[in-house]
Amino acid sequence: MSFSRRWWVAFALAPVSLLAESSALADQPVVLPHGIHLTASGRYTQDLCDHDLPMYCMAHRLLPPEYRPGDSVEQVVRLHPMIGGGG
Repeated sequence: MSFSRRWWVAFALAPVSLLAESSALADQPVVLPHGIHLTASGRYTQDLCDHDLPMYCMAHRLLPPEYRPGDSVEQVVRLHPMIGGGG
């Protein structure tokens, strides 16, 4: 008898849990600039060659951890202390 009660409770609560408001991470997708990619480790990379051309290289530059989408790539790279030429 308790088995059937558990099923009724499960069926009664399922719609409530599906309709409850909650914030999901996929609600606001981040649009990355052309040539910028997010790796599985959470770091951003930049294509060194334009992938719109018929033939291109597969090289990427690892961007500093401070980079966020929308930042100027050149400014972030220039200001990073581990990259030379920051003068």
